[in-house]
Order: sequence, then structure tokens, then C-alpha cells
Amino acid sequence: MWKGYAGLSEDGVFQHLTVNHSQHFKDPETDVHTNTIEGTWNGLKTTIRSRNRVEHEVNKHLWEFVWRRKNSEHLWESLIQALSFKCNI
Repeated sequence: MWKGYAGLSEDGVFQHLTVNHSQHFKDPETDVHTNTIEGTWNGLKTTIRSRNRVEHEVNKHLWEFVWRRKNSEHLWESLIQALSFKCNI
């Protein structure tokens, strides 16, 4: 429930749910917990070499991580489709 996350839902891109860890680790009403996001951040950090964890590279690494996760079942087909779309513009 950190204040820095308060505006995440405002742009309509994210659904932001909270857990008050001073009361529980899993919200009893919504079943929301932080294990998923903590695991995702850990997965992202392990894909980036420590020397490349610099602020100006974060967006590039984040978008690649999201793309790979979204297309994990068909990486090559998705890459070819993305390249063909890029070439048609």
C-alpha cells in the first residue's frame, strides 16, 4: 500500500490491488498477494547482468522481458510477425 503506487490504475493500463501487510500477507477478501509481482521482479532482475542494471536501460529490458513472457510459447513465430509488421509500416 505504498503511496508511490497509488496512481497506477489511473491510466487504465494496470489493475492495481493492494495488500496491507501489517494485517495479512494475503487479502482475505480479494485473495491478492505479492508473491506474483515479487517473482516477476526477481525473474526480470536475473535476466539482466548486474553491470547492465542502469537507469537508462530499464525500459528496454522491461519491454523485452514482457514480450518474451507474453510470447514464450511461440517466440520465433512472434518475432517474425513483429519484424514483418515493422517492415510494412
